[in-house]
Amino acid sequence: DTESTKVVKTLLADLGFADEKLVKKVLFHLSNMKNNNIPFDLYKQELAYERDAQLIGRVMASYENNLMENNALDFDDLLMKTYALFAKCPEIKNHYANRFQYILVDEFQDTNVLQYDLVKMLASIHNNVFVVGDDWTGKYDYLRELGVTVFYFPYGKGVSTTQIKKDIISNYETIKGQIDNQPNPDVK
Repeated sequence: DTESTKVVKTLLADLGFADEKLVKKVLFHLSNMKNNNIPFDLYKQELAYERDAQLIGRVMASYENNLMENNALDFDDLLMKTYALFAKCPEIKNHYANRFQYILVDEFQDTNVLQYDLVKMLASIHNNVFVVGDDWTGKYDYLRELGVTVFYFPYGKGVSTTQIKKDIISNYETIKGQIDNQPNPDVK
């Protein structure tokens, strides 16, 4: 389990709950809130439709208090706080944007909107972004709904793009055939 999962399990156990589905729901909502940059008070209103909304909101609040008490950040906080810092202090954003002349994003189909916005901020000076990914899969379909895909990376004015499409299935079959036909020195 991750540290976040352990904390949520402990907080739920303290309230007399040991349901794995509830743990996953709380973690989902924590991540969703942070990755969409929604303040907690506003997000609680979004929870109204959710079964166990009050319990989930209570555990989320306790989780955030636990982080503050321990002077800690989770992964989503690192993204959210970095975005907020860059938005509030352009000189800091420009320092890092200038430092990274080239940016490679692997598994682009799995980036969320906040990560996408951070990439845009970091690439704001040199405009050199290379993304790799599978256009047909991904955890974050709402990026596709915004028109952002591996093959259409709408960065901004003056940015040129090049597409390299590879037929993954036939490429996989070719490689698999080559691997299957290789002698294995470990097999006797």
